[in-house]
Amino acid sequence: MPSPGVSVFIVTWGMDTWLLRESGSSSDVLGIAGGVLRNKAIMGLIWGSLLVIGLPLIRPDISPEALLLVCVIDIGVIACLNTQIACLNINKKIPE
Repeated sequence: MPSPGVSVFIVTWGMDTWLLRESGSSSDVLGIAGGVLRNKAIMGLIWGSLLVIGLPLIRPDISPEALLLVCVIDIGVIACLNTQIACLNINKKIPE
């Protein structure tokens, strides 16, 4: 049974790498980043709902639903934070 951390690739789907690549050919980095965050939020809600509802039905002995919900929220926030870090890299706002 895959853990929530392993299955998050469905949510991220390489969008941060795509954002970094697109920033070289587009001047609307914030617009692209907003689209990436919107897509991650939509996919994250679907992914999180499936995990929180589906995993306890398949294996109720794995973990309580509340703990699984906290893990899903944490992993989703980290996925969105990675997009913000990519934007900071693009705009050269990360100090050396």
